[in-house]
Amino acid sequence: MKKVLINHTNHPSARWEEKQKEGWDRIIDIPFPEVQPELSTEEVADKLVKPNLRAIVELAKQLKREGYEVYLMLQGEYTYCYLFSCSYLLFFNFIVEDANNILDKVIDAIAIPTTRRVY
Repeated sequence: MKKVLINHTNHPSARWEEKQKEGWDRIIDIPFPEVQPELSTEEVADKLVKPNLRAIVELAKQLKREGYEVYLMLQGEYTYCYLFSCSYLLFFNFIVEDANNILDKVIDAIAIPTTRRVY
């Protein structure tokens, strides 16, 4: 099976050494969003996580239909990564074709911490 890496980081694969790209049939870069420190956790979820998660999930579904084994590399700001990874993992436990019906419920089901982020 062909392997694809969705690279959701601030480190575009064009800047990687060839050794870092070995083993992947395809690498797709999706830039990590700029997370402003004044955003609340809820704003990070609503403004950044939800749209990016939806786009990446749709891309992953398409790639799977094309016969790819899909991997995700996620690196960046902690709150975004936490919310994104929890949603992504929960979502893929449901492996359903009509995923958009549950995507919002999964994202909303994340326990959003009420503590203030520390930088």
